[in-house]
Amino acid sequence: MTAPAAFAGFPPGTVLLDKYRIVRELGFGGMSLVVCADHLVLKTQVAMKFLLPELATLPDAPQRFLREAQAATRIAGEHVARVLDMGELPSEEGSAFYPGGTPYIVMEYLEGKDLGRHVKGGKRFAVPEAIDLVVQTAEALSHAHAAGIVHRDVKPSNLFLVEQPDGSALVKVLDFGISKVVEEAAKDNLELTKTTAVMGSALYMSLEQMRSTKTVDHRTDIYALGVTLYELLTGTQPFTAESFPELCVKVSLDPPDPLRRHRPDVSEELAAVIAVAYARLKEDRYQSVGQLAQALAPFAAPATRPLIDAIRRFERASNHDVEETVRRTPRQRPETKPEPEPGPRWPRYAIAAAVGLAAAGVLWVKLPTANATGGTSGGLAFVDAAPAGPSVTAPTVSTPFVPVTVDAGTLNAGTADAGTADAGTADAGTADAGRTRPLDPCTGKRQGESVILPDGRRKVCGL
Repeated sequence: MTAPAAFAGFPPGTVLLDKYRIVRELGFGGMSLVVCADHLVLKTQVAMKFLLPELATLPDAPQRFLREAQAATRIAGEHVARVLDMGELPSEEGSAFYPGGTPYIVMEYLEGKDLGRHVKGGKRFAVPEAIDLVVQTAEALSHAHAAGIVHRDVKPSNLFLVEQPDGSALVKVLDFGISKVVEEAAKDNLELTKTTAVMGSALYMSLEQMRSTKTVDHRTDIYALGVTLYELLTGTQPFTAESFPELCVKVSLDPPDPLRRHRPDVSEELAAVIAVAYARLKEDRYQSVGQLAQALAPFAAPATRPLIDAIRRFERASNHDVEETVRRTPRQRPETKPEPEPGPRWPRYAIAAAVGLAAAGVLWVKLPTANATGGTSGGLAFVDAAPAGPSVTAPTVSTPFVPVTVDAGTLNAGTADAGTADAGTADAGTADAGRTRPLDPCTGKRQGESVILPDGRRKVCGL
């Protein structure tokens, strides 16, 4: 698409609608032609914006354009370019390039130039200045979002910089209402998708906006505002490509280009704050422009902070405030798996018991028993759940099984009645007066002596 000859059909001095006299051309872009005109009734200058014929001839495009522009008139705030009038050119006042029925918008006239021209001219804004411009933009978007309006095309070329009488810079947000028309038209017009304007807008599109223009919410503007701040500081965007499909792939899969690679003097803390704004997933971004402004407050100039506070107060008053949540930038987010929910305690005890039983099956001998007249055996033993001997009370068994050293002469009174197994009469080296311990018929050993069986177990003779 090529630019028309200056004032094609609208030479200087042309009067439209009996009240607007064309003065000069202000700019031509991928969506519209903007001219300066004198308002003959109000005796002031205004800006007239005409939707390009490629868009105006698409089905329902003029109606959508006017509906969205009408909605934009509900947005308050000094940082929104005011819409004064709108309509369609009558057939008798059309031209070859702008025929009858072409929609137009009349806006306040602004002296200055947009931030896109500043960036293209090589300007790299200082950190406090760039933050101040973005916070002013956030103020306009906060009013739009509270009214249920999503801009969808936030970018430096839609942020007009006006120099005020005191020398300070005032941001005016342009083109509420036009971007949706362009997006809808681009779906059905492949040639339009290739234009510089649409491709330029794509550099600021969130992932969800690339997938579907109908389901985006105010967080797509937060993404674009984060990319805009990145560009004001560096002169480029976190994702760049030669074509729209390539850009979609990069935004979907690739990590963003680190801001500090292009601007090393920006602190890591500020770079991380900005990265949250253009996070890939909308859930990971700031959930309101006020949150973004508040996150930028520590890096802002003192003169900017009252406006940040005003944005937060407005969001709370308009019920558009969102609870702040802790977030990290995508490249800082560790890939962690959620910890499993704690299960019931009994399976762990069952496993411990099974391990204990398995160990007991390998190293098991019966607990030595003290009889009424003889002693007890010494050595290593594992507790048997059903110990032999009528005079022994089965001890309480805990899980898992623990080896118990049974020392001769120190048998606990709980395993033998006190008086039948006294420590002094049950010593390993002595027996009651003159009493001889009988031989075990199986092993030939005397009672109380131990022997290793063929299967590896240790047996105490006579037990």
